[in-house]
Amino acid sequence: MPNITFEKVTKSYGTTEVLREFSVSVPDGEFLVLLGPSGCGKSTLLRMIAGLTDITSGTISFDDEEINRWDVRRRNVAFVFQSYALYPQLTVRQNIAFPMLMTRLKSWHHAPIVGAITRRRLMRTPEIRDKVEAIAGQLKLTELLDRRPAKLSGGQRQRVALARSLVREPSIYLLDEPLSNLDATLRTQMRSDIITLQRSVAKTFVFVTHDQVEAMTMASTIIVMNDGVIQQVATPDEVYDRPQNTFVARFVGSPPMNLVDGEVFAGHHTAFVGGEVPSSGLSGTLVGIRPEHLVVADPDAGGLPATVEVIERTGAETVIGCRLAAASNTVAETPLEFARARNGDHPQVGERCSLQFHLHSLSWFDRASGERIEPPVPAIGDMPDPTAVEDTPRTRAI
Repeated sequence: MPNITFEKVTKSYGTTEVLREFSVSVPDGEFLVLLGPSGCGKSTLLRMIAGLTDITSGTISFDDEEINRWDVRRRNVAFVFQSYALYPQLTVRQNIAFPMLMTRLKSWHHAPIVGAITRRRLMRTPEIRDKVEAIAGQLKLTELLDRRPAKLSGGQRQRVALARSLVREPSIYLLDEPLSNLDATLRTQMRSDIITLQRSVAKTFVFVTHDQVEAMTMASTIIVMNDGVIQQVATPDEVYDRPQNTFVARFVGSPPMNLVDGEVFAGHHTAFVGGEVPSSGLSGTLVGIRPEHLVVADPDAGGLPATVEVIERTGAETVIGCRLAAASNTVAETPLEFARARNGDHPQVGERCSLQFHLHSLSWFDRASGERIEPPVPAIGDMPDPTAVEDTPRTRAI
């Protein structure tokens, strides 16, 4: 069970660079999620680990041994495809057993009649039969062993694909958006099943997705990617609470982090669009506030003046989209900022309100580079809060 190390891995197709000097080390047993928008290089990276796509430059190593020229079989990885890639003419039992059969067949066994006879004989051997049944039981497929893929639901097909990867006992599991074809209920169940599976086999899983919910709920480590470049490598909590740049801040979170222009003046205040709060002495900044850290209050309660423009009821709570009032030196059309509130505990569309927050909940970014910046002493969390927002259940994270 190797550690995986990427050193300046680059992949280009002609003049198009898909991955740019990708460097990171993945410890053994990690549940690593590659998260990013479509076309950012996630699947390409996964295929390079498996040996299905060549590397343009750089190295991939397993336990400090370069694998760039290893063939697919030597790498001992299992690949679960987005499309399941099951053999439609084979039963579930035969699909699961297929990798074990292939390792036992000789070249002359691939003749049609000889191959069919040999596969039937191998399927009856205790080693293959017992292993298939054990893994089928683990993934709740026992009653489906004699069905063909056409008779299975999407979730059942995905479990068959996972079972087929398990039967080989690989050192690394590679999963390329395996839940994207499932409905919401099945995705939730399959997330739980895959997490349980990874813990039981205690091996490295590299999971590709563009779905932040999958990443946040499943990963021990997330690599956020964009345009073939690593944006952040961190735990899910770190990615959410301390995004490395504005791309991560806006990509992770639903609704995403609000980003408001801030400008220091008179050396001690930051002017937001429509309000002022004590500053840390930073200039040229963007101030980030998660929706759950905003409290929608009465218009005369203090805070940033705004008008409610959108209300989205999600069940236990409501997402409120507000337009901040424009300051005298800004354009009138400001971005829509989002907050979360309990159902019924908020103004209606068109009504004025104010947005309040704790200073310690803010993130700060350089406006030019988009990179996260840390406030100098005194820390923002130690500064007085002009809005005096109490810790009430009016907002909460989900």
